[in-house]
Amino acid sequence: MKKISIFSLFSLGFVACMQHEADLSAYNCSSTIPTYTADIQPIMTTHCTNCHGASNPSDGLDLSTYTNVKEHVQHARFWGSLEHKSKYEAMPKNAAKLPDSVLTKIACWAKNGSPQ
Repeated sequence: MKKISIFSLFSLGFVACMQHEADLSAYNCSSTIPTYTADIQPIMTTHCTNCHGASNPSDGLDLSTYTNVKEHVQHARFWGSLEHKSKYEAMPKNAAKLPDSVLTKIACWAKNGSPQ
């Protein structure tokens, strides 16, 4: 049986952990710093909280509060779904992908520290 060093285990864990974070580098945020209240909350209300609201959150995902959206917006699964990438369930469900301008607004909000 091969021995695995602690460094190897740490490296594997680090890579696996990094794969769960969203890569938002493709989004250009030079001209916009959205806020949750003015920009993100209306997007969530219009496109997300019918299924992912507080009263009956689909798949346990509640996107009805600032805190919850701030937590999930950093995850690769959230972005894989919004960007309609393969291996992810496309969101909004049974609907077209959100416009790039909307995705950019959400990404820029996340990249700028998710201001309230």
